[in-house]
Amino acid sequence: MARNSGTPAWIWIGCGCLLAVLLLVGVLGGLGFAGFSWLRGAVDDMADPAAREAKALEVLGAEALPEGYGVQAVFGLPWVMELVVLSDSEARPEAVGESFEERVESLENLMVRADRLGDYLFIYLKVRGRGDESLESILSGERTASGANVDLALDFRVTEELGAGDLDIAGHPVRYETRRGYLQATGGGEEGIWAAVRFECPDEVHDGLWFRRIDPPAEAPLEMDLRGTPADPAALTEFLSQFDVCR
Repeated sequence: MARNSGTPAWIWIGCGCLLAVLLLVGVLGGLGFAGFSWLRGAVDDMADPAAREAKALEVLGAEALPEGYGVQAVFGLPWVMELVVLSDSEARPEAVGESFEERVESLENLMVRADRLGDYLFIYLKVRGRGDESLESILSGERTASGANVDLALDFRVTEELGAGDLDIAGHPVRYETRRGYLQATGGGEEGIWAAVRFECPDEVHDGLWFRRIDPPAEAPLEMDLRGTPADPAALTEFLSQFDVCR
């Protein structure tokens, strides 16, 4: 990505380099030096794989990552939102560079892209003061009731509603809705099954989306055993029980 040396680093980060999370400019514009210091720390967390994993475990309230998963992204905006992206695709490399600007430019490799989704993807999101928008619409860039805009350049197209229900995870109610459809990301898309979940914590709602890629014959309807997929309540319970986001 081209860089204009006369433009402050946080502006062109907000324009798309840092995971395409397009909510930085308006907030940081009023924070001055404190905002820039926070942003430098966020970039350092993203750039270093070990720091990225430690931060993700802290946010998720987990002792370890789910087997086979790596941290693709972790991002937090104080008093506004927290985001973690896990997948079983190849681990992200360290973002290299001696200067802050060079490390930010290398973070463009951490964007959520279709060729890096893997077979399984999990997205955790907490947005303070969010309304009744669906998680899919929020991840597609729809502005929340609180004004936050979490745009991961993802788009969801539902082809079949598979079910809904309630679970108990770590003593807290969790509402889930499972769907079949297409996840469109930068560079392409994948067909899959996903569960959109809402952790009903005492203080606020936390969201998660667990996606599994499927590869049925293109000309045939989906005829598969849903056991072990995000549409299986037992598998969903087992997966989500690795986290304690309401702690």
